[in-house]
Amino acid sequence: APRRLAILGGVSGGGKSLDQAGLEDAYRITRQAYRLEGAADRLRIGADAGATEMLQ
Repeated sequence: APRRLAILGGVSGGGKSLDQAGLEDAYRITRQAYRLEGAADRLRIGADAGATEMLQ
């Protein structure tokens, strides 16, 4: 199964910060792959949560 992965924030190609919806859209295929592998709980995506919160 896929390894744990935490994506904490991100920017667009133009350098603008992505909100939660933008991150979810950008990593849609990644989320689908984790679901297909039965490892959805190993993927965390967050726009503004602190690393400590996201990794728990």
